[in-house]
Amino acid sequence: MSVFENLKSELIDLNYLLEASEGDDDFIKMMLDSFLINTPTYLQDLNQLLTKKDYIELRACAHKFKGTVVIIGVESLKVLLETFEKASDSHDDNVLSDLLEKIKSISEQVVQEISDFLN
Repeated sequence: MSVFENLKSELIDLNYLLEASEGDDDFIKMMLDSFLINTPTYLQDLNQLLTKKDYIELRACAHKFKGTVVIIGVESLKVLLETFEKASDSHDDNVLSDLLEKIKSISEQVVQEISDFLN
């Protein structure tokens, strides 16, 4: 039994990671640490790319971030990032800004929950 089965959250569902890792706590911790380290960078990059109106890179960055979100099982954030990817094609800065605020909010909550659990 993995210690990470005790992580109870309405945002995070570690079932995929638990299964993929075969309960390897070191691997799970490495993936969670990676999320904690990389999330602020993804959020900063998304913000900068939106400011620059670099919609191609914006879409690519959202797609890459979505991959890490899927691994740790944050469905609500995955859905927002998919919507953000599609919206980047429309170049609608108002929609993208609103979505980015929601992405930031959920990301910050998830980072806090993971940090609290690991400490």
